[in-house]
Amino acid sequence: MRKKQVLLSSMLMLMGVSMAHADDAVKAYVSVQQNGAAVTAVGTAAFDLSSSPTVEFVDGKAVMTVGSNTVAKLPMSDGGQLAVEFTGTVSNVSKTLSNDYATVYSPFQLQVPTTGAVEIYVPTYEAPMLKLNADTKVEAGAVIPAGTGLILKNNGTIDFTFSADASTDTHTSALSGSALTIAKPVESGKTVYTLGHESTDNTKYGFFKYTDDYMNPGFAYLLATTLSNSQNAKYVSFSFDNDEAAAISNATVNVDANKNGKFIENGTIVIVKNGQKFNLSGMELK
Repeated sequence: MRKKQVLLSSMLMLMGVSMAHADDAVKAYVSVQQNGAAVTAVGTAAFDLSSSPTVEFVDGKAVMTVGSNTVAKLPMSDGGQLAVEFTGTVSNVSKTLSNDYATVYSPFQLQVPTTGAVEIYVPTYEAPMLKLNADTKVEAGAVIPAGTGLILKNNGTIDFTFSADASTDTHTSALSGSALTIAKPVESGKTVYTLGHESTDNTKYGFFKYTDDYMNPGFAYLLATTLSNSQNAKYVSFSFDNDEAAAISNATVNVDANKNGKFIENGTIVIVKNGQKFNLSGMELK
């Protein structure tokens, strides 16, 4: 088979160049390049072709479709290019967690494995918490739309594959991300928060103010209204309650003589252990 490649840069897209027919090819191999170098962090996707793929310039992005399904999105900026070939080797998005968390941002449509211990969430945000609960959890086998910011939780390895089928997950993520190395977003009154923890204790995870100048590809971040110093928490914590009202009504208000217990503070459940306050995700509160 004769190898074909279409390299879609901002200049080419603005000229209206679209994808050539795939002839007898059964897969399209799609990768991201930046300034001519491959961005390996987001992998190389392989999509089964039910029809000839096309790429169009939509709202500042190269949007690739197979049939009527959007399978890839890439902003046409920062030297980014979407490389489409009809021969190649797939490189999946894989993450290994050890009882902690990770974020994923993919320019490609992902498919969740049908088995495995790692949990996937498309979080919503209610300051100062990201909700990781039954309402935001992604089902096994779901097809996640391209450009969706994810949080992974639990212990194990997850190996996302790529799908040209219609997306099945309808959650809207509070997280943004990039398939390229980009300058940290700057927006008046807002701050970029990224996944981290305060100490070597991996139970104290949350999203903290990002202080570097550039964002790495393949990771998700939160761009949100800057948290004020008067708030109970100066970081974005995780909330695992599916029904917080019920949880608060069942909370123990008293703390025992050993300074251990659970109480309500500013409408939020606070757990006290040996005199130190923690939120429900186990993160230490100031």
